[in-house]
Order: sequence, then C-alpha cells, then structure tokens
Amino acid sequence: MVRQLTADLLVVVALFLPSAMAEDGTIVVEHQASRQLIHLFDFEERNGPEPNFEDLPKSWYVMGRPNNVVDPNFLRQPVHRELLNHVGFNRHTKVRFDRQHKANGDFSFYLGLDGGSSGAFLDIGAIPVIAETDLLITAKLRTSAMRHGGARLVAYFVDDHGNRIDKSMAITETMQTDGQWQSIALELHGHFPKAAYLGLQLETMQHQFNPQSPLGKRQIVYREVEGGAWFDDIAIWQLPLVQMRTQSQVNMLRGSEKPLLMFRVHGLTGRFLMAEVGIYDEQLQRVAHHQYGLRANTTADWQWIPDLPRHGWYLADLNIYEQPHNRDGALGSLVARSITAFAWLGAEPPLGYGDSYRFAIVAEHLNNDQINLFSELLDAADLSTATISAWRANTTDLTAGEHHQQLGRTLRLLLTPGRQISLSFDPVPIAIAQQLTGDVNSPILIFGESPKLWMPYLAPLLLKHGEQVHNWQMGSATSPLDPTMENLTQLATSAVQTFEKLVPQPRIILPWRLDHPRRSDLPNQFNFVLAVPESIEPEHIGAYAQPWQQALPAKFDFHLMPPPATRIHHPGRIDDLALRMLHGWEAGAAGLSIGTPWTPSGTRQAELLPDPLLGVFSTVAHRLAGRRAVGRMPIGEGMHCIIFDGPAGGMLAMWNRSASDEHAMLEMWLGKEPVMIDIWGNRTALIPNDTGHRLTVPYTPIFIEGIDANLSQFRAAFVIEPAFIESKQAIHERTIHLSNPWPRTITGSMQITNPKNWQVQPSISHFSLAAGQSMEIPVSIHYPVSEVAGPKRLVARFDFMADHHYIVDLSTPIELGLSNIELDANLVLVVDPDTSMINALATEWVTNKGDQPVALYAYASMANYPRQEKIISRLLPGKSIIRRFRFD
Repeated sequence: MVRQLTADLLVVVALFLPSAMAEDGTIVVEHQASRQLIHLFDFEERNGPEPNFEDLPKSWYVMGRPNNVVDPNFLRQPVHRELLNHVGFNRHTKVRFDRQHKANGDFSFYLGLDGGSSGAFLDIGAIPVIAETDLLITAKLRTSAMRHGGARLVAYFVDDHGNRIDKSMAITETMQTDGQWQSIALELHGHFPKAAYLGLQLETMQHQFNPQSPLGKRQIVYREVEGGAWFDDIAIWQLPLVQMRTQSQVNMLRGSEKPLLMFRVHGLTGRFLMAEVGIYDEQLQRVAHHQYGLRANTTADWQWIPDLPRHGWYLADLNIYEQPHNRDGALGSLVARSITAFAWLGAEPPLGYGDSYRFAIVAEHLNNDQINLFSELLDAADLSTATISAWRANTTDLTAGEHHQQLGRTLRLLLTPGRQISLSFDPVPIAIAQQLTGDVNSPILIFGESPKLWMPYLAPLLLKHGEQVHNWQMGSATSPLDPTMENLTQLATSAVQTFEKLVPQPRIILPWRLDHPRRSDLPNQFNFVLAVPESIEPEHIGAYAQPWQQALPAKFDFHLMPPPATRIHHPGRIDDLALRMLHGWEAGAAGLSIGTPWTPSGTRQAELLPDPLLGVFSTVAHRLAGRRAVGRMPIGEGMHCIIFDGPAGGMLAMWNRSASDEHAMLEMWLGKEPVMIDIWGNRTALIPNDTGHRLTVPYTPIFIEGIDANLSQFRAAFVIEPAFIESKQAIHERTIHLSNPWPRTITGSMQITNPKNWQVQPSISHFSLAAGQSMEIPVSIHYPVSEVAGPKRLVARFDFMADHHYIVDLSTPIELGLSNIELDANLVLVVDPDTSMINALATEWVTNKGDQPVALYAYASMANYPRQEKIISRLLPGKSIIRRFRFD
C-alpha cells in the first residue's frame, strides 16, 4: 500500500529512501505488506453468466436521485436517505456503465457533469467488515474535459444501524487526470469497534468557493456543463495489523524515562517471519538494532528498550521479512514495514523566571484528536504557551454555539495552572469570508463590514471565553497583514473598541512580517507577532528588528519559520532554528514561537510524531529563559559566542560557522564548574587542565552553563585595536581596551605572555577600574623577523581582585600580514617518470595590490626538509609573479 505524508517530520524518510519523494515534494512512504482481497468491482457484470443490462452496477445508486428507489428497507438506512437527497448533486446527470473508456476489461463506471455535481454510492450492507480491521481501497480513475472541477473517492465505516461513523471518513484529493488513467487509494483504520459495513462514494465535484482565495467574494465560481469521470477496478483489501509505538501518545520522553518500543503484528502470512528494527538519529546514522522471530499464523506482541547513546530525536524503522534467514545469512523478501519517530530529551527544571509565557507553539487548524493530545504534548515539551484557532472554517451562525462549546472543552484541557492560551481568528468561517472584500486571510477586515455579519460569531466567543483568554490575534502569523492596507488603522481601532466593550483588558495582536515596514500610524496599544520567513538568514534578524526596537512601545514576538525538510535536511533545519532563536532573543523579542512541529501518525491509535524542531525549541527555550544577551565574545574567526546573564545564571552560546576543525578548538577558563549542554539536553561536565577548559566548537550551537558571566564580559571587552599588524620590521603602536562589568571597583595587573619572542611594552600594566568604567592601555609591539604571517592571538595573564581573586589567561585575535600583498599557494604531488618517486611541488602566486614597488622574499618549508627561499627583487604595482619550490 502507499501512504502520503505531507508534514515535515517524515521527510526524513525521503532522505533515508530517495525514491520516497515525489517531484512536488510530497513524501510517499511505501509499505509493502501482504493483503487479502475482500471484493473487486471491475464493472464487467454485463459479461457474466447473469448479465446486468441496467444502467447502474449492482449495489450502486445515484446520489441526489431519490425517485428511483421504492424499497422501504433500503430507505430505512440513515446513510441511504441522506445520500439520495444530497444537496448539490444533480439527479439528471449521467451515471451508468461505459464501454468507451476502461482501465481493464470492457466496461467502467461513468459519472458525468451537467451543471451540478454527480455521484454514486454503494449499498450499505454490500460489504460487511470485521470491526477493528484496517482496509485499503484502491481504484483506477480517469477524468476528461474538467477544467475547474474534479473527481474523488470517499470511504467510511457504517455501524449496524446504518449510521455513518464520521470519524472514520477518508477522502482522496479532488483530482483531474486529463484523459489519463491514474491509480488512487484510501486507507481506513479500523479503530472503531461499532464498524459493521463499508460505505463508498464516487463523486465528481463542481468548482467550489475557496474561502482562502485572495479575491474573496469577487472570485468567480465556474460550473462545468460537460466532462466527467470514469472509475474502474475498485478493490477493497483487508490489511494486516503492524503496530509500533512508544509508551507516549505524543512520543516525547524526558530524562531517565527511556523510550520503550511496543510492537504488535497480526494477519500477515502463514510462514515464519523475522522482524528487524533500526533506530536512526537525526543524521540518519543507525544507532540501535533489534531482531525478533515471529511464528506462523500467530499474533505477536513484544517490547524493546533500545540502548540509545544520548538524548535526541530518533526514527524507528520496522521491517518484517519472510524466512528468518537464508543459508547465506541474508533476510528474505520484505512483507511489511512501519515507521515512527520519537524524541528523548534531557531532564529540565520547569520554565521559570517569568519567562514561561515567552515560548509558544502555534497550533491552528487542529482537529479534535490533535486537540486532545496537544495538552499532553505541551507538558512533555515543558512549554506553557500556545496559540489555537478560535473558529473553524465550517462555523456558521447556526453552529457557532456548538463550536464555542467545543472550544470551551478545548480550553479546559489546555488552561491548566501556569498556562497561557492565545486565540487566533484563523481560519475565518467560510460564511463570513464569502462576504469580505479583500484578502480573506485577514480577519481584521470583518470590522469593516456590518456588525450583523460578524457579531453573531464574535460576541458569544468573547463573552464565554474573555475572562480566560486575554490575547486575541487578528489572524495567523503565516498570513500576516498587508502593510499597504489603506484603512488598517481604522480597522484596528474598531477591533480594539469592539473587544474592550466585551472583555476586560484585551490584548490585540497584529500579525506582521519582519521584512515589511512598520506602520507608524498604528496606535501603540497593539502587540505584534512578526513572522520571520526562511528568506531572512538568522544572523540578519537583528538588523531587521532595529526599527521595532526603536519604536515605543517596543514589544514584539517572533514567529520563526525555519525551512521545510523538502529543501533542507534535518541537521540543517536543527541548526537553523537554534540560530533563529538565539538571534531573535538577542534582538530583544518578547517571545518566540513555531508552528505545529509534529505530524499526526495516521494510524488507528491517535498519536503525534514530533518533528526534530520541537525538541530543539524546547531545549533552547530552557536555556534562554531567565537570561538576556549581555554581549558577544570573540572566540576566533568563523566562530560566534553570545554571553547571556540573568536570574538563571551566566551562559555562553557558541557555534561554528566556517572555522576548520583545527581552528575550532578553544582553550580558556570558563568557570569553577562549567557544564556543556547540547541541543537535545545532553550535559557534559567540562574538566579543566593546566591552561583552562578545552573544547571543540561544533556547527550546531552548544551552551555552557555554570560560567562566570562577569568574567565572560571582561574577556569580551579585552581587545587590541587595530588588530591587523603590518608585516614590516618597525615598532607598531596599538591600544588595548579593558572594561569592568562587575558592580564594584576592580584592581589588578595585566602581563602579556604570548606570542612568544614578541616584545610588547609595557609587558606589565596595572589598572584600577570603577564599576562600568573602561580604559585604554597603549602598547608598542615588535615581532622577530622570522615570524610567519597569519592569524595569531595576543595572550595576557590577568591578576586582579573583583568579587574574589582572579588569576586568568585571556586572549584576543590579531593578524600579521601585508595589507597590499595577496598570496595564493597550492601544493601538488608529482610522480617522477624516471624514478617513480613522488615529489612535492609548491607554487606561490604573489600580487602587489599597492601603489608602490616592493621587494620581498618567498619561502616554503616542509617537515624533514631544509627551508627553501627565493627573492622577489622588485614587484611593480598591480603585477603578479610566480615562485615554485620542489621537494624531491
């Protein structure tokens, strides 16, 4: 069978199995499994021993055509009565056998269009089912002359009283095949104990009003007057039961609660089988492996606690093979497959320090199953804040009360002590959207219409939930307001006035894009949620945020929108989100949020499968809570370090953007008991050596807690200017900068200790700095003639008294070189044709980019060989010269 998964989570399957990704980015995970054919509608009844010469196949009826059915028993079925009188389906359309177009055999089933939709449904009772059995419905579909409408297949379970089990309903996309036969499929999960029969509907649908269209009520709804759809070879299959799940319905675990995988396999083949499970991390490296033998014709239930190397996000891949092993040790043919994902994060204390409300999950458009699990997901992620939809697209003035009751039940689930929920007016009910002029994704437009249109929807919502909910968002952050909207200020003011009449102290939140200009004419009482699209690089967030930082009041949240897994592999997405959070927090955001970082499992048991980004968001939120960025520390070219401090204590956030592994090694004193924490919450105590703490800065951000934040700021302020030293034999005058971050006077000395053999005067300087004071120390530098150009570090030993006695070595980067000389070099290995010996050939290209002639000498050295030198006597401005060095 084939199942399509469109969320980012299981895009990792496409990375693992390249053939699993379609051209449009849709993820197709192929489950190969034995299956039993229950019934096949091939529509060849006219060729059988008892030919059917009616227009309709046996057991099939036309939707919206009640006059041809007189059987009172048939009409007693609720589903039958509903479908025979279905509104919108034209009773006069052609629904019949057809022999002109067929996928196989001589006939197919044709549904034509003539100004209305057309459909056919299967007699309830024609296909009995066994309760709690999974079914797969496959079919062949062909459409023709349909420019705006399309065809689809609908399936569901029916109970023994003839009532549709609505939660079981599955619907294919409305498709157009342009005269080609295509395969379609639907899967029904049998977690409905009252299921007794299968319900099927074949439909050709007219073009419908799209509430998401930017044309709003101005859009044209086209009606087809010709064309239709052909269905053939509709097969109903019974699927085997293959289950793999963890002990959590949201598949998120913490700390010492190790993941437990539970398996159940039933209804496969009559042969001995072997189940093989692989666990893969976010890098798609297999980290655990498990095998389990299955006896023939039995139901197998077993459990496994994988020995995982660390906390992280994992993909579990269950494959079931025929034959335990061949003689050569290989597994047999693949019978079935199941994939799931889970996150196992490090233990964390609850979010506190008044920052628990600053990290939110945006969960709009959730169905009831997801809503019921969402509260558990927030608990597992240890997050307190969420944004959910206030309305549903199908809300009408008649159903508004029912939907408000459902929303009340949802809020009772979510609004536990310590939680904060915001309500978003996304989606706009279709009944309202049809009346709007302009972008129907902007709910603020309703306040430009007559209150008669929207007050029946809004007033009960505010009156019932206004005391529980204080944040009201004018639409989704993913569909921000148009900054050029002429009457935006008037609409926003009208919204505020409406809310203030009905609820106490409402906070109106306007969705905006960070890269859209801020409207200065909007009143200051609004809060903003700024969508940060993937087109804005993380390091540019601060620059985009500057106009918002300067505005009064400068309160804004960032809704982070990392790139999807269809474009970037999970490791890149993980790094990207962590950097967006760090840069966004540094830029002064009042809060950070991400949207629905999970995928519904689509299995018989409702589950949420976490995206790796959910674990990242939770871990980084716990690092940032109770801290604010207080500065940057230079730690080397290509590497970055932000210093954080606050009630939660000092912390460094480090990451490597471009430094090589050799230059990404740091050695510095970090504090008495520093702890390194990775993106999943894994903690490593850093043990000092004689020169301090040693660590390699990775590309994925890491966090160092337990640091001395004041010492880190003192270290960050220790710089030399200018840091570039011309490679000329002369005395170079420079200035060393110091600053005191402690809330008291510090007094001590600074002794230059490196680079070795350099002369720095004065080599020892004394200082006394009051709280917050800075000073400049002039120095003279002279380096030996044999010094090699390139990046270096000026190292000084500081001995001073602050809140206690410090003796620490600090360093700052410097570079020695010629500003007007460009040097390019390479090394190649050359085989001597006479001796077959391998020789090394070094080539140097030297360019004079200055305006004066220069005299230089070039050299090359190699271990165990004497140094070679060549003179460049006179290199004119703008000219280049080549020097080669051969090591035999």
